[in-house]
Amino acid sequence: ILANEELLLDTIDRIFDKQTASELDGGSIRKFRALLEKDGTEFGLPLAGSNEALVLLYDQVFGSLDIQNDEELDKEAFGSAVKQILQEILNQMESNPVFHEPEGN
Repeated sequence: ILANEELLLDTIDRIFDKQTASELDGGSIRKFRALLEKDGTEFGLPLAGSNEALVLLYDQVFGSLDIQNDEELDKEAFGSAVKQILQEILNQMESNPVFHEPEGN
């Protein structure tokens, strides 16, 4: 998804709009992490579920952010944070791959 800027921006817009549809505030990193853990396949990631290595990877990536996880962000700041998170996950997975069983096995 990082390789296709248009797809990335469309996805960020959809996520931000979905997060803010029921609230008056902006999107938050905590909510984005919950989305990744629940439906990471949308971003080409395995589901976190019982994958301890992926949960630890998320802990590392989200723990290294300069943004507080519950801080409400405007659309531009949210998009920038999502790009930063996805790039860091990509970097970490390139050097330390996370293996998982395909669904249905």
